[in-house]
Amino acid sequence: MVFLLLDIETCPCYELPSSKDRVLGFGLRECNIKGCDPGTDYIYTWNDVPSCNNVYECERSTLKKLLEKIDEYRRRGEKNVYVIGYNIKTFDLPILSYRLYKTNTVDNVNNAIDLMLGINKSERRITYLDIMDIAKTLVFPKVRCLKASKVAEASSRCLGEDV
Repeated sequence: MVFLLLDIETCPCYELPSSKDRVLGFGLRECNIKGCDPGTDYIYTWNDVPSCNNVYECERSTLKKLLEKIDEYRRRGEKNVYVIGYNIKTFDLPILSYRLYKTNTVDNVNNAIDLMLGINKSERRITYLDIMDIAKTLVFPKVRCLKASKVAEASSRCLGEDV
């Protein structure tokens, strides 16, 4: 069993993320049941692509490298690979799928989604776990749907000011 901690970077930190942003890089950390070994960190950015001549090629090369890294675990024959990230279900995976398609790294959106979900029609070896879901469950265990007024009330109490 292998755990991969995944994070993608799409834009400078002073701008709001958008589905139109290009994937600038990614980071992976491999962990197993015994813990994480910092020696397994893998960070890849456009700076690691010396041969790209334009934005399109830089992003495409970065996306291909991410697919190669994830595919290494399939080729190794790992039975269970868990990719863990914060907000990967509503940000990282949709952005990656969209950008794989927009850069012609894959031929259609369905194939891009299948690649990111680790679907190999006969078997599924990759499972995605979103830490944001876990955090919500721990912080709000009995709340199914938060009302904006309740969030504002809690924020006001924590910040000591009117929100």
